[in-house]
Amino acid sequence: MDFKAILVETVTALLLIIRRTILLIFYPYKTMRDIALKGDTSQTIIIFFIALLYFLLSYSLRGSIWWGGVVYLVFVLLFIATIMFFYIFSKPFKKETHLRSFIFTFSYTLIPTLFWFISNLFLF
Repeated sequence: MDFKAILVETVTALLLIIRRTILLIFYPYKTMRDIALKGDTSQTIIIFFIALLYFLLSYSLRGSIWWGGVVYLVFVLLFIATIMFFYIFSKPFKKETHLRSFIFTFSYTLIPTLFWFISNLFLF
């Protein structure tokens, strides 16, 4: 894959994230269903990259005992544990359960949390 294709895919994923974030405000149920059915891995990667940037930025601005990368790793492990919990316990209630839909929908639930954390980082 060449650089131009990667750039186009990244910009498209960013625009879709912005569009879906706005649609989540006005049509949350319909938008989450759309995300669960038509999720894209590149959008999830971008959301997690933004989370990584937040953890690194918060470490550099506030300082902490733990480096931001370590906190991010713990965050990712907790995210995976949460997804697996809901995936395993939803299996008995629904025959066709896909792990990908859990990953896509739960990654979009991070967006309001990131807004909150970033605003607290600068306003506190």
